[in-house]
Amino acid sequence: MLQINDKTNTSKPIRQTELNAADYLDIDNNTDCWYNPDVGASPVEEIITRWGYPFETHNFTTEDGYINVLYRIPHDNTDTNITRQPILLHGGLGGGPLTFLYIGNRSLAFFLVDEGFDVWLSNRRGSLNGKVHRDYEKTDEQFWNFTFHECGFYDIKAEINLIADENTSHKKIILLGFSMGSTETYIYAMLRKKHANNHLAGIISISPIAFMTRSGGVIAKLAPFATLIESFLRKGNLHALALTEEGAKEDENFRLSFPKIVFSKSFVEFIVGKDSSQTEAADLPVYFRSKTTPTSIKTLIHFSQEVNAGGHFQYYDYGISKNLNLYKSIHPPSYNLSKIRVPVHLFYGEGDRLSSEQDVLKLYDSLTMKKKSLTCIPEDKSVRFNHADFTLARDIKELLYEVLLKTIREKLSG
Repeated sequence: MLQINDKTNTSKPIRQTELNAADYLDIDNNTDCWYNPDVGASPVEEIITRWGYPFETHNFTTEDGYINVLYRIPHDNTDTNITRQPILLHGGLGGGPLTFLYIGNRSLAFFLVDEGFDVWLSNRRGSLNGKVHRDYEKTDEQFWNFTFHECGFYDIKAEINLIADENTSHKKIILLGFSMGSTETYIYAMLRKKHANNHLAGIISISPIAFMTRSGGVIAKLAPFATLIESFLRKGNLHALALTEEGAKEDENFRLSFPKIVFSKSFVEFIVGKDSSQTEAADLPVYFRSKTTPTSIKTLIHFSQEVNAGGHFQYYDYGISKNLNLYKSIHPPSYNLSKIRVPVHLFYGEGDRLSSEQDVLKLYDSLTMKKKSLTCIPEDKSVRFNHADFTLARDIKELLYEVLLKTIREKLSG
């Protein structure tokens, strides 16, 4: 019989025997099968408090009028009086705080708290908690008139200001971005250079996205048809897309169904590449069903434009007339990564087809600050880490977290 961890139990659930998807074929009779209690959990507070951590919310308003919230895990309930360095986590496309909470007690957010950090989790504009604006309703087209550019330029500055006001340690903030979250951190550090220099200890980039010359993801495949797709969606009055209904509670059938575990596995492989053997079957439905943060159509078009322009990391292309008005050029300019002065440390995987090794190397070469580093995960290259492995891998603590922690301790602790 399937083992179920009681959601009402405040003690931290323990992960059972490591299994693959095939083991769940006989899900009702295999005593090793277990139910991940975080599948369908809503809100994020439910996950954080179930695992025994305190949870805080902090509201802020951006310069361009978006009203949003940061989640905070200030300590681990054991070492409440130690001085903790703040670290702000930004998730990828379609993700949010759950990006760093997918895998229970193996999740990055909990690892960092346990290691003595003050952890802050970003909610991207347009998410369930970011659907308020001073002037626009969430159904208005203008509400969704943003890409990763605005998220980096406006949101991160407001988030950093909030954290700085709450920061009693007086230590500089670490800014960590995964996938598109890393893209946003570069925008902020380039265009808010003085602000970043004043507040950041440095940037950690996990599976970084900037150049897209070798990207093999879904966006790259659809990029040639971007204009046609955008026109179709706009005619349907669609300004944003989400994989699943945000904030919806999960039904028991999804949790226990083997076919849906297999579907989740197929979806992950379609998006991020071949399974690296690091996938834990019980975690897959959490990943699939938590892809709830709506993504603006404009964001998808921005990425598609970069692919169509040869993979250049560039501003949004509004067309000749508006480009001339905004940029004084018929073409959008490239982002100037040499403007980033804070330390940047990149972590990539050889099997990552969204953040290819060639593009990460190009990104590294484009960074001109003195303090930077480039690390392949895992360091011994025993596993070809794909995009999802950076948030889902079975042995993520040994393969990623410990390497990450060493970099932070040696290069960003202050």
